[in-house]
Amino acid sequence: MKIKTKSKFFSLINNKYEMLEEQVPVDPNAMAPADPNAAAVDPNAAVPPPEPPPEPEVEPLTSAAELRLITLLRKAMMNPIRPEEIDEFVINTEPDEKNGRKMLRKMIKTLNTYSNKQDPIS
Repeated sequence: MKIKTKSKFFSLINNKYEMLEEQVPVDPNAMAPADPNAAAVDPNAAVPPPEPPPEPEVEPLTSAAELRLITLLRKAMMNPIRPEEIDEFVINTEPDEKNGRKMLRKMIKTLNTYSNKQDPIS
């Protein structure tokens, strides 16, 4: 590609273009449209760099409610609780949104009898 003009700008572009042609000769077949049916593999084609390993997912922090539940379950697993020590409300009532806090307070009270470290009852 040669631009014919007497501008200094275009002569600089022509000089750079000539330098590029000397470094990397233009192959006339490279500009030809590729045959879509051809499945030829170019041995000189650049190999793509390997993908970096995926970043490890960061686990979200445990909420305060989950920590309370884990603490209670841990205490319950370590203590042999006799059924007569558990409040009747906790045994006979299914927890739901309305009675959940009341049941939690009763469970904490029962489990605190087996521990030196007392959980605050909220």
